[in-house]
Amino acid sequence: MITWGQLQKSQIDPEKIEEAIARLIAEHNADPEAHLVEGGSLKSHKMAEIIDHLVNSIVADKIRAGEVTREKILNYHSWKLPFESIDGYSMYLPGNAHIEPQIQALVFYNSEVLNDVARLWVGEVYNIIPAIIKNPCIQFSMRIKEPTFTDVYVVWGSNDPIGQPYVNYFGFKTKHDQPQKVFGCYRISPTQAIEVEIPNVLPYEPHFYRAEVLNQGAILRFYVDNNLKAEVSPQWDLWDTDYLFSISLKTFINDSVPHYFWNFTIEQDT
Repeated sequence: MITWGQLQKSQIDPEKIEEAIARLIAEHNADPEAHLVEGGSLKSHKMAEIIDHLVNSIVADKIRAGEVTREKILNYHSWKLPFESIDGYSMYLPGNAHIEPQIQALVFYNSEVLNDVARLWVGEVYNIIPAIIKNPCIQFSMRIKEPTFTDVYVVWGSNDPIGQPYVNYFGFKTKHDQPQKVFGCYRISPTQAIEVEIPNVLPYEPHFYRAEVLNQGAILRFYVDNNLKAEVSPQWDLWDTDYLFSISLKTFINDSVPHYFWNFTIEQDT
């Protein structure tokens, strides 16, 4: 039995119907202008200001730096924190600790006094309360010049992760006694602070860090240079905070050195 697809197109064209269909599909797939005419699907997609994807269907490790920002995705609060000036930030700078705001980065010098903790932080803004149920994230770039000199914490949720250990937080840290390593860190209770080693990341090299909460607090992910490095289930109770972020430097050697921070963004659901 000869099926419809095996028939000739016409009495004067021996090409089979199935062959013609396959040829036309191949020509269409090879056409770089396909669907780009006015009203075509690719043209409409390309010109749309906002593309409506399912929530969490775009993940950070599939996006190169700078390609997509959450400002283009609805239902998020996003705070970009420039460091050309630090007049609007809260600070505690003991000893000779000081901060130099520059166009390229915030340059933060630790105190020369042993065990001093220098801090910079930002609290909640315009009555929006940071809450773990709202899937917050913190992202920034950092380079530590002398990792053996200080412990460094950059976290969401606490203004003083070293001096107030009972306050929950999450973010990244470096440790003076392990200067070749970077850790993801989070606190879930007054007695439980947890750190997760981030493999193959050196603190004295510049890197882009991101820690994000998903599923209303159930998942915490740590990225470096847009590569997923670790994922944990914190098992913390639902909590909110008065603080968007903080940087804390604790001194372990009697010397003051620069620490560099830039590209700060804090985000959470509305």
